[in-house]
Order: sequence, then C-alpha cells, then structure tokens
Amino acid sequence: MSYADVVIERNSATVDDEYQQMLLHKSYTYGFTMMMWANYVLATVLIWLIPEPKMVGVTVAIILMPLVGLLFSQRWLRRQVPMPKINGLTKGEIAALVAVIGLWLIGFIRVQMLSEASAGGALSESWGSIAGAVVGAAIGLAFVYFLFKVVWPVARNRDQRRLDRELDDEFDGESLGEQR
Repeated sequence: MSYADVVIERNSATVDDEYQQMLLHKSYTYGFTMMMWANYVLATVLIWLIPEPKMVGVTVAIILMPLVGLLFSQRWLRRQVPMPKINGLTKGEIAALVAVIGLWLIGFIRVQMLSEASAGGALSESWGSIAGAVVGAAIGLAFVYFLFKVVWPVARNRDQRRLDRELDDEFDGESLGEQR
C-alpha cells in the first residue's frame, strides 16, 4: 500500500458515509485552493517586506510548493483515472492572479534595484534585470498556456487510452478464464 493510499484511507475513516466523504473531498479541494492563494500572497508580501536578494529564491519556493503537492496527487490519480480536464479560472481569479504576479514581479524588480544600488552600482545597470524579469514572466506564462492547451489534453487522451487498454486486457483475461 502506497503512502497516498494510507493517507486516503486514514482520511476516509474520519467520515461515516459517502455523502460525508463527498463533502470531505469538496472541503479538501477548497482548502488546497485557498492554500495556493495564501502561498501566492505570502510570497508577494515577503518580497516587499524583506527586499533581500536571497528572499527571491525563498518566495519562488513558496510559490512552487503547492505545485509539488499537486504533482504528487496528479501522479496518484493518473493510476486510477485519466488526468482531469483543465478547469478555467473565473474572471475574478484571473484578475487576482494578474495582480499577485504583477506585485511579485514589481517586488522582484525592486529587490534587484535596491541590491545594485547598495552595491554602488548605477540604477541604469538594473535595466537588464528588469528586462530579464519581464521577459521571463512572459515566457513562463506562455509556457503555462502551452501546457494547458496542448500538453495537458494530449496527456489526458493518452491516459484514457492506456486505462481503456488495461480494462480491455482485464476483461479479456476474465473471459478466457470463464471459457476454460
């Protein structure tokens, strides 16, 4: 039994029936989403409160940590069912995400400018860092868009075909056993 199965079994044991289990799932779904938003906001606040170059790496790690958990859960889920469809964000969520990314990016640029100024560098030397941050953010967003629009559907279809083959093999194996 995998660790994921142990965790799921332990949590399933906390409810009495399928209805409670469904509500537990909904609660965890909402909780995970709120944890992601809390991490995004925390990273943005920290980069503004502690404008140190080392804080950039810390805030990037804070942003990425929920995604690590998501990768583990998706890996477990893909053994059972095809990768879930992409669900769209609401207009409010898109606006909030743009605001958080924008504020984090401005905070990052601020850190670079303060760091170079404290090292005795001219402010004009910061433009390379600023351009790199903006271009990097644009490339990152384009990459995420590509993943969601191209890679994700292909992986979902591949999962569905694989699971269908496994089910067909299992069904064929049972049919042969009955004929003997």
